[in-house]
Amino acid sequence: SPWTLQASHMSGDYGFDPLNMKPSDEVKLEKIVEAELNVGRIAMLGITGMVAQETLTHGHLFDYV
Repeated sequence: SPWTLQASHMSGDYGFDPLNMKPSDEVKLEKIVEAELNVGRIAMLGITGMVAQETLTHGHLFDYV
């Protein structure tokens, strides 16, 4: 069935690696995946802060021309 989760599925792995940068070592791959998740979480916190600032000040973060 196309909508069932396969046992070999890895989240975020779309098979696109044209420069062959994905490490073959499982420990290194796990470290890179964990670092990418942490960067994404930090980015979400940053966006949340920007939205909160606009909400509280009723202003714009960036000037629109």
